[in-house]
Amino acid sequence: MTSRHRKKIMKSYDTHKYDLHDAVVKMLNRADSNMVGTWEKQQQRSPPDKEELLLQEFRVAVPSLNRSAFGGQCENAQRYLSDHIASDTEFLSAFDTFVRGVVLPWLKDKLIECQMVGNSTDECKFYYQRPPTLRLQPGPSRAYVKAHADSDYGHQDGELNFWIPLVNLEQAGKTYLHVESEPNKGDYHPIVSTYGDVVSFHGSFCRHFVPANASNNTRISLDFRIGLDKYFDTKWQMIGTTADHARCEVTY
Repeated sequence: MTSRHRKKIMKSYDTHKYDLHDAVVKMLNRADSNMVGTWEKQQQRSPPDKEELLLQEFRVAVPSLNRSAFGGQCENAQRYLSDHIASDTEFLSAFDTFVRGVVLPWLKDKLIECQMVGNSTDECKFYYQRPPTLRLQPGPSRAYVKAHADSDYGHQDGELNFWIPLVNLEQAGKTYLHVESEPNKGDYHPIVSTYGDVVSFHGSFCRHFVPANASNNTRISLDFRIGLDKYFDTKWQMIGTTADHARCEVTY
């Protein structure tokens, strides 16, 4: 893709109409708390139906914080959560509504600006990752996501990354996503964003990282990728991985 396609952009959306926070709260409430975790208010035995549950107050199950080599269940918990998300039809419905109502119209407008699409009546195909990836980063912790490009893990050029913070990152250790402006430029800048924002960037080749969460709150976000029409190779195989993310094809 060209530099115009790679440019990172951010858009705000209506969180009342597209309440992803609530969708994730309900999805986590349907999960096994012994594997994934529970809410600080529930741990304190406050009636959960009488108080608003905040994602930043979600507490990951202690055994799931450590890998099996250290007596924990981290790997099993990650597999369990991935399977749980993939089978939660209510959450996936909310996610589909968000992608089709917010992201795809916005993305098509950007492609028209880049002259990849002629006008709004021209159809183009998108291939969006479904289910998305849910990130849980509890604190305080020294753990961080090192700088990397997704091509390091087999991802192709013809897709864009979309990142959605679901908490107030100012209250979650200022754990903003840091992205370089161009591949290998190394000029990392934090994307100062919060719940109600969706960020697009070319993560396949623009390196990015997330700092450690020094706060007592949990950083929670969603991310996914969208393949762009003729730029996306539907037969691409991710070398060195056992499986690629499932995709949903949409003509818009």
